[in-house]
Amino acid sequence: MVKLELIPRGVGKLEIEAANLYHEIKKGEEVAFKFKTRNGGTRRLNNLRFWFDLPLNWQARVEPEGISALDPGQEALLSVRLVPPSDVTVGDYEPKLKSEGDSDKRHLEGEEKIVRVHISERVSLWGIGFLVLLLGGVLTGIVVFGLRLTRR
Repeated sequence: MVKLELIPRGVGKLEIEAANLYHEIKKGEEVAFKFKTRNGGTRRLNNLRFWFDLPLNWQARVEPEGISALDPGQEALLSVRLVPPSDVTVGDYEPKLKSEGDSDKRHLEGEEKIVRVHISERVSLWGIGFLVLLLGGVLTGIVVFGLRLTRR
């Protein structure tokens, strides 16, 4: 009879949570948000690294850039700043948050999160003011013309 010994090793699981993954900004603005990472597994995670797969000419900054260790059940809060280029066109963009780390000398890929960014045109107050004045002028002209017609 052979005696077998079972040694449970556990597994690390890198989870990412964010309150909001959809952001609306105007041209020239940046996106800033926080997300939480957690070790949802039963083994310690080491050398965690976070980065973005970005649209062309975008920049991203994650602080802290990495986490040296995360024990099972432990959480860490990270800050993100996404900077679109100054000549970005109006539309929807999808930078992807990626993560990786090690658990017991095994490479571990974290879940990928897609951040949706909607960029709209800045509203020009001069343009709106001009349109309001133009509309006021047209209405005044109609009233004056109407009064002249009724006096004849």
